[in-house]
Amino acid sequence: MRSLDAHLGAAAAIAFSADGRHLVSVSGNGAVRLWNAETAQLETTLLQHDGGAASLTLLADGRVAVAWADGRLAILAVPCEV
Repeated sequence: MRSLDAHLGAAAAIAFSADGRHLVSVSGNGAVRLWNAETAQLETTLLQHDGGAASLTLLADGRVAVAWADGRLAILAVPCEV
């Protein structure tokens, strides 16, 4: 088991890529981050939102859908093949 150390506080939700090589996480402080699942290394921060996130999912086309606690929805492009 590895930890994802770049988040401030706990991750609110995570989603793994279909091949299991990457994961996306979102925290209560609004950071959406892409990780290498094998090494637990942060690859990039996809978005930093002002509010906390309610949920996220990794779409079949590799984009990330994030639902924010304030009622907003974001669709983010992931800068790698997931």
